[in-house]
Amino acid sequence: MPVPEELRTLALTPRHLSLLTHLLLDGPMSVNELAAGIEVAPTTVSLMIGELSHKGILDRRESDTDRRRKIVSISLADG
Repeated sequence: MPVPEELRTLALTPRHLSLLTHLLLDGPMSVNELAAGIEVAPTTVSLMIGELSHKGILDRRESDTDRRRKIVSISLADG
């Protein structure tokens, strides 16, 4: 499956796309849940989330039940 036109200029790797697919299909989740889903270390997922957040693709927020836990979601902001 080709990378969507909107994402081609963002220089995303297959692992970035895997992370985005998990969030798209399963909704917002924690770093640890994402790491388990794409089978990489949480530190690697944190780095990828940082990269995608700087590009405006992802949002991070504190969990309502545990402020130490970060919930990651796809950004709904345009452009």
